[in-house]
Amino acid sequence: MLKDILKGRVASIVAITLLIVIEVILSMPIPYISKYLIDVVIGLKKYELVGIVFLVLFIILLLQLLIGNILVRKVARLETNLITEYRKRIVKTIVAKREVQEENKSNIQEVLLNDVESFFSNISESFYIILSNTLKIMGCLVIIFYINYKLAVMSLILVPLYVAWTIYVSQKLKQMTYTVKESREGIIRTTNNILNNLLLIKLYDLFDTTYHSYKKSLVSNADVLKKIRSYMNFISIVSNLIITLATILPLFLGVGLIAKSLMSLGDLIAFNAYIGMLFSPVTSLISVITTLKLNSVYKERISQYLLPIKKDKIGKLSFHTNCNTLEISNYTLSINGRVLLKNVNLNFTSGMVIKIEGENGCGKSLFLKSIINLVNYSGDIVFNDVSLKNKYTEELNDEIVYVSNTLNFVDGDLFDNIPMNKNTNRIFELLDIKKIFTTRVLNSNSAPILDTFSSGEIQKLKIARGLNRAPKVLLLDEMFSHITKKDSDRILANIINEFPNIIIILVEHHYESNLVSQSYKFDSGNLIKTE
Repeated sequence: MLKDILKGRVASIVAITLLIVIEVILSMPIPYISKYLIDVVIGLKKYELVGIVFLVLFIILLLQLLIGNILVRKVARLETNLITEYRKRIVKTIVAKREVQEENKSNIQEVLLNDVESFFSNISESFYIILSNTLKIMGCLVIIFYINYKLAVMSLILVPLYVAWTIYVSQKLKQMTYTVKESREGIIRTTNNILNNLLLIKLYDLFDTTYHSYKKSLVSNADVLKKIRSYMNFISIVSNLIITLATILPLFLGVGLIAKSLMSLGDLIAFNAYIGMLFSPVTSLISVITTLKLNSVYKERISQYLLPIKKDKIGKLSFHTNCNTLEISNYTLSINGRVLLKNVNLNFTSGMVIKIEGENGCGKSLFLKSIINLVNYSGDIVFNDVSLKNKYTEELNDEIVYVSNTLNFVDGDLFDNIPMNKNTNRIFELLDIKKIFTTRVLNSNSAPILDTFSSGEIQKLKIARGLNRAPKVLLLDEMFSHITKKDSDRILANIINEFPNIIIILVEHHYESNLVSQSYKFDSGNLIKTE
């Protein structure tokens, strides 16, 4: 997935790479300028060259500033483009799924908002660190060996020691970080114990008991923090000692070389500066290992929402017939191993109104959802001689519409949720909401729909949204619960009159009407006809 996205941005990546190379090249001559000042300007007393040296230094610094600014802008643009592209693909992947579990929604938001951003931020940062610091190390090594290879070999002895020390303390700090996290969790746990039981503490004098645990967690956390602070100070002292030795040692060794006329004073000062420059990129390259390990966690979390979904180009099923049929054969519905319906066989035709009832949780809503392929089932459902078994919901949603109280409105006004078409005005008349619609919407100033209308009006609007698609099968999932019996009968009659070939399947608990053609009840895995 990442490779596919990066393929279309090769030019940007090449440009960023070149800018990093130029930035590193511009940083390398600066210590060498000190050699020129000492050996040529001061040593040979060519003081008139000071202005030229200063001008060269100024131009280098100016170019560094310019290149750095361009580089930051290009990296930021590429990074934000990649973040945006990944967020788009994640949402498209999620929409392509049949459903998203409630417990996964917060995780998805965390991935979208935090993980994707951190993932690409770490990638761009790691790319910059690895490339720039590798080039700096190579540049420093080339220059110090060029100045004096004998002094270079002797001075670099401390570099492996520094690398080994840095890797060791990084692992140690990682272990201590887990300890700090555990101690913080102890504070959270004991704090929640107090906050969640305030009344209990007051009623039964349990403050001393709960506070003792809280106090103990504070002491434990303080001990851990004290230990890690002391250890970090120790690390800093040892690291600085190694770097100091690495920079001072060449000075002592260089004195002998200067005395033998094997190098100049300017060479020694420049050499010492490049040795000092060597340790910073080494440290950065070691630290990037941790960043890459962390990024593998982000990648794993993100990849679960970027799994390729085999999906052909989705079209819309369209049936031009005046007689609609819905056949359910050898149908079995299960969830988590529990059989809700078994071996159901039903036939419905145009003009029929079918009512489904049963206890809460028996599977009525799941049965309706399965008709539009929102839920898996075994057996077959055939609509107008076409099997719906392997069809996508998006293919069916013009012909078969599912309406439920759990399906709210997307952000926007009513026109965004119920697009105006040739049916819309007539549908609002059928549901007796045209007057409410015209006056309330004009005065709502795009206020949220749920805040603008009553619960009964909202149910009517949801039915209107479904009817606006002129479906051939209408699935109503408890859509009359906030509508009076009189209005419910009128709405049902108006729908039948306006759409005489429609098949209506409704789930209701306490709705009785002469308009209902057949009634069925869930009973121990069977769908029993009651009328």
